[in-house]
Amino acid sequence: MKKTLRKVSIRTKLMMGFAMVAMLLFVVGFLGKLGMNSISDRSDSMMQNEVQDIQDLHVIKENLLNIRSELHKAVLYADNDKTKKAIKAIESYQADNQEYIDSYSGRLETEEEKSTWRDFLTDIEKYREIRKGVLNLALEGDYEDAEKGMDDVTAIREEMFVALDKLIADNELILEQENKTMDRLSNSTEIFMYIVIGIGFGLSLLIGFMLSRSISKSVKNGL
Repeated sequence: MKKTLRKVSIRTKLMMGFAMVAMLLFVVGFLGKLGMNSISDRSDSMMQNEVQDIQDLHVIKENLLNIRSELHKAVLYADNDKTKKAIKAIESYQADNQEYIDSYSGRLETEEEKSTWRDFLTDIEKYREIRKGVLNLALEGDYEDAEKGMDDVTAIREEMFVALDKLIADNELILEQENKTMDRLSNSTEIFMYIVIGIGFGLSLLIGFMLSRSISKSVKNGL
């Protein structure tokens, strides 16, 4: 090996040294790129799943609160024009809510989440039926019976809120766990890159030392 290295020209030795250093830099960059891609993929997954789920669930809950407000206007004001106006607003909120409900239904992951969501869907169907009955009474001018029916509407709406709050809390917990995993991945990638850089620096010094000795001997022998 030493004899072979002595026969190699100084130019070739220098090129070999630079090539090895360049290769080490490439390895460091490649590994860093892999680590960053992994973190980016996890971040995209979080945005598409947990973050989007939490946003949709909050919108669903907000729309239900808006419907509650309009329902109170439709019944408690005891005015036919205001009742009709409130019903139109309720229909608009319900249509908007249905889009978010359909969207969220396609992103369920765990069995627990699916079970809670099925309970919510069952409750919201009951809620709509009871609410429809209350609004029909209000349209007929029977505001007294409509107001009595508000208690049933409130009870089932509270059950829906319990389900939504549970789903939000579960998704926030998953998001927190994903954030911790990303932090660990980022830290491990950074540490690994430092290790590789340290090894590369050490090898560069070793290669430089070996080449300098070889070149010095070649020069001395030439003299």
